[in-house]
Amino acid sequence: MNGMTEPIHHISTQIWMKNEMSMINLKKSDVIRFGRYQQKNDPAAAAEPIEWIVLETDGKSAKLLSRYGLATKAYDEHCFWPVTWENCTLRAWLNNEFLNTAFTEEEQQRLLLVTKQDVPRHVRVTGISCPAYL
Repeated sequence: MNGMTEPIHHISTQIWMKNEMSMINLKKSDVIRFGRYQQKNDPAAAAEPIEWIVLETDGKSAKLLSRYGLATKAYDEHCFWPVTWENCTLRAWLNNEFLNTAFTEEEQQRLLLVTKQDVPRHVRVTGISCPAYL
């Protein structure tokens, strides 16, 4: 540890979905249900459908944002700075544990792999790109 405390982030994630017949009539600000996740902060509670807000759509895909915060996680549990998005524990959790818990294999096939610019925290410089679903 370097003596700095790592901020905790309330996770409201974005995803891109592939074009399907059910998406043809989607428009910005529509709310859809996709996937299931336990959202009551109670380990005994059952998973509930995740509601997503359509941020944009082009008829081929749709960019969605979860309507509610789904979890609370640190950006990086190891607190070694600077930590890039590519190497942080939050990205690993989103693209492994969350992805496999919230979405069935069939639902995962509907997600698009996207590339996000990997920018070191608190620095506005171009870094390497890292493909991810979430």
